[in-house]
Amino acid sequence: EAFSLNISAKDHPDVYADLAGRFRTAFKEVNRGGSFADITSGKDHGVMEVPSWAWQGKLQEVEIYLAGQVDKINPYVWPFLRDNLPVCHCLFSRRSVTITPIFPPVDLLPTFEDCGRRIYMSATIADDSEIVRAFGATAEAVGKPITSTSLAGVGERMILVPELMKLGGAPITPMVKKIATTLAEGERGAAILAPSGAAAEKWTDIASYPSTAKDVAAQVKAMQEGADFGPVVFANRYDGIDLAGNACRFLVMDNLPQGTSDYDVYRMNVVADSAVSSMLAQRIEQGIGRGTRGGGDYCAVMLIGSKLVGWIGRKSNLAFLTASTRVQLAMGHEMSETVTTVKEVGQTVMKCLKRDPDWVAYHASELAEAAHATPVNVLALKVAGGERKAFKLQRLGQFEKAMQVLEKLMGDEELKHDKQRRAWLAATGARIAYQMNDEERGQKLQTQAFSVSNNHSPPKVRPTYVARPIPGKQSAAIVARMLEYDLRGALLADFEEAVAELVPTASAAQYEEALASLGSYLGFDAERPEKVYSKGPDVLWRTDAAFDFVIEAKSKKQDNPLYKNDHAQLLEAEAWFKGAYPDRQSVRVSALPEAVADAKASTAGSYALRLNDITKLVGALRGVLSDLVVSPGNAATLRERCEAALQKANLKPSGIKNTFLVSFAMAAKAI
Repeated sequence: EAFSLNISAKDHPDVYADLAGRFRTAFKEVNRGGSFADITSGKDHGVMEVPSWAWQGKLQEVEIYLAGQVDKINPYVWPFLRDNLPVCHCLFSRRSVTITPIFPPVDLLPTFEDCGRRIYMSATIADDSEIVRAFGATAEAVGKPITSTSLAGVGERMILVPELMKLGGAPITPMVKKIATTLAEGERGAAILAPSGAAAEKWTDIASYPSTAKDVAAQVKAMQEGADFGPVVFANRYDGIDLAGNACRFLVMDNLPQGTSDYDVYRMNVVADSAVSSMLAQRIEQGIGRGTRGGGDYCAVMLIGSKLVGWIGRKSNLAFLTASTRVQLAMGHEMSETVTTVKEVGQTVMKCLKRDPDWVAYHASELAEAAHATPVNVLALKVAGGERKAFKLQRLGQFEKAMQVLEKLMGDEELKHDKQRRAWLAATGARIAYQMNDEERGQKLQTQAFSVSNNHSPPKVRPTYVARPIPGKQSAAIVARMLEYDLRGALLADFEEAVAELVPTASAAQYEEALASLGSYLGFDAERPEKVYSKGPDVLWRTDAAFDFVIEAKSKKQDNPLYKNDHAQLLEAEAWFKGAYPDRQSVRVSALPEAVADAKASTAGSYALRLNDITKLVGALRGVLSDLVVSPGNAATLRERCEAALQKANLKPSGIKNTFLVSFAMAAKAI
C-alpha cells in the first residue's frame, strides 16, 4: 500500500475519468470494451488491468499528467513511482484506479536498504516466499527460518463446518444466527467476520455492524471490558482485533476472505498459485485467531459459506494452513460425524464452552501432534527469488537478462504441471518484452498467459484455437475432481458456488461461466471459445460420447422468442465446431428461459435447454455428487459407482439430450 497510488473515483472523479479515457480504446482493441465500460460506470465489481502494451505506450503522457495531479491525491507515494511506472500494474475497479509496482521497490527506503540485519516475524504465514516477493529477501535466507515447535501460544479452538454435517438440508445461516444470539444473551461474546460490507449487512438483523474504524475500536473495547457481548459483525477485518477470553467465545467466519486491495483481487482472479493460496490461508488463520489470544484461551469457531468451505476442503489448500489449524479442523470434523440435527450442533458447541472434560482432553492430546515445524516450500522460494531477480534486472534496464531468468523458470521441470504459475510468469515476461519494444515476443508471451487463464489481459491478436483430444471417461473426470478434496463434502460447496449464477438475474458473462462450470462438474471438457478466441459457441461441452454440445446462451430472452438472427449465431457456432472437429457430431443447443422460436428461425434440428430444465439438471447432478462424496472404496470402485449413478440419473450425454433438451415450439405467430 505504501508504494501504490490509489485514485478514488469518488474523491477524484476527474482524474479517474481522464485515465479511463486514455485506455478505453486499448480495452476495445482486445474486445474487453464492454467489461471496461461496466467497471468504470460502477456496474461491475471486478478488477481489470490495462494491457501492458497500452500501458507502456502511454507512459510518458501518463507520467506528465499524474505529476500535475498527484499532490492532491497522495504526494508521499509519488517519489516511489515516478521513475518506476514501467514496472507497474495499472488496475481499474469501479471504486478506483490503482498504480502499483510489480513488487515493492524497498531499496528506495535507505533505512531499510542499508540496515545490516533484518528480522521478519509472522505467526500465521505458511508460505515464506511472500517475504521474498515483498521485501526482496534472498530465497536462501528465508529458506532457513528460525521456527518453534512449541504450542504454548495456541489457543483451544473447536472448528466446525456445518455445511459438511449431515443436517438434512437444514438452513445454515439461520441456525448460526440463533446460536450466536443465544450465546451473546448468556454473556458469551459472539463475533462474525464477513468478507465485505455487503456481506456484513446480511447479519444486521441479529448483530451490530460497526462500519468505521472509530466504531470498530469502540465496539472491540466494549467487548473487551465485558460491557457488550454482541453479536457483532466486522467487515473485511481479519487482524488487529483482539477479543480474548469471554469477549469472544463464538466466532463465525462467513465465506472466503476477499483481497484487501484491488491488486489482491486482481491476482486472485488471474492466478491460483501458492502465493494466492498462502494469502488466503493467512487471512483465514488471522480471522479464526481473533477469538483465542493465548494458550489458555478457548473459542468455538464456525466456518460457513460455499467459497470458504470449498477452499478448506481441498488437499492442496490445507497445506498452506498451520499444522495446529489442520489438526483442529480434523478434530472438528470428527466431532461432527454423528451430528444430524440443529440441536446437536448447539450441543457440540457447548462441549467446548462448558469445558467438557472429554473434549478438553481430546483437544490437548490431538494438538500435541501438531508440535512440529512447518516444512519449507523450496519451489515457492525458487519462483519468488526468480521473479524478484527479474524485477531487479528490469528496473536496471537489463531486459534480456530479465527475460532469461523468467524463461528459465517457465521451463523448470518442477513447474511443468503448474500452468497457472507459468502463465503468470509469461504475462510478466510479456510486460518486459513490450517495454523493450519487442512486440512479437510480447504478443507470444501474452498469448501463452491468456491461453491458460482468460482472466489475464488478452493479446492484441487472439490465439488460434487448437483442437483438443477426445475427453476421457466422464465418470473418471468426476471422481478425479472429488479426490482433490480431503474433506469430500466440500466438493458440494464448490459445486453450489459454481452453478449459483444459472438464474435469470445473472449477467450474460456470469451465466455463460456457470454453464461452462456445470459442464465441467458433469465430467465434460467445458470451454468458452467465443470469449477466448472471439469465435465459436458461447459454451462447448466436449463429451466421451460420439457427439458434443454446442451451446449458445440466451438467458435474457424472457418475453420474446428465438429470432432468426439468434438461431443464425447457433448455426455459425456449429460451423466453427465442424471446422475444428470434422470427425465429431454436434448437438446444437440454445440455453434460454423457454423453448419458443419465431417461425422464421427454422430451428429444426436444434434444441432448447430451458431454465427449469437446467434447474432439474443441476439437481440431478447434485444428487449424484452427494451420494459419491460419502461412498467408500478406492478410485476404481468410485468410478464404477459414479458411472452407474450417471446412467440412472440420465446424466450421460445421450441421457442429457433425451431428458433435459426439448425441441422448439413455434411462437403463435411470426413477430
